[in-house]
Amino acid sequence: MPGRPGILDGLTDDQQDQLLTWLELYPVKDALEMVAAAPPEGFGIRTHITSLRRFQQQAQLNDKEDDVRLARESNDLLTRHLEPGHALRVRFLDNGRPGEELILPERVGRLLSYILEQVARGNAVQIFPLGAVLTTQQAADFLNVSRPYVIKQIEAAEIPFHMVGTHRRIYLRDVIAYKKRVDAERDRALVELAELTQELGEDD
Repeated sequence: MPGRPGILDGLTDDQQDQLLTWLELYPVKDALEMVAAAPPEGFGIRTHITSLRRFQQQAQLNDKEDDVRLARESNDLLTRHLEPGHALRVRFLDNGRPGEELILPERVGRLLSYILEQVARGNAVQIFPLGAVLTTQQAADFLNVSRPYVIKQIEAAEIPFHMVGTHRRIYLRDVIAYKKRVDAERDRALVELAELTQELGEDD
C-alpha cells in the first residue's frame, strides 16, 4: 500500500490486512506485541507505536480516497440514468449474468445521488427521519452553530422543544423549520440591502 512508512512497507497485502484487523480490535500496544511475535503468530518485526499509528492513519486516508473516487464515479453513472417521473431500475449481476432487478422510486434515486455527491466531496453524511428527536448538540451540528446558540434560541422560543427527564430534546422537523425561516429572513435582508445599494448608487 503506497505511502506506508518504514519497515511495515515490506508486509504482504495479507499481512497488512491482518495488521489493520489487529489495530481495530486491540489497543495499539497489544498490536505492537503481535507484530513482534514470531511467525506464524506474528510477523517477527520490531517497530514502534508511532509507526503503527501512521500505518493505520495512512490506511484510513487511502480508504477515504477510494470512497471519494468510487462515489464520484457512481454518481456520474447514476445521474445519467435519473429521469424525471421515472423509477430507477438497477440490474444486479449473478456470476456475470443479469440477475435480480431493483426498482427505486425517483426520489430515492435522487437522495442516493445527493449522498454520493456529498461523499465525493469528502463530506460526512448522516440521515435522520423527519420525526427524529435530537439533542441540543445534534441540533447545533445540524445548523452548524454552537450549542449555546441553540440554547439561546430555545429560551427565546424560536425553536420548540420538550423535556425528556432533565434534558431538552428537539424534533428534527422543528430544526428544519427554524432553518428555513432564518434562511428566508436572511435572503430578504440581502435583497433589501441590494435594493438600498442600488438606490444610493442612482442618487450619486
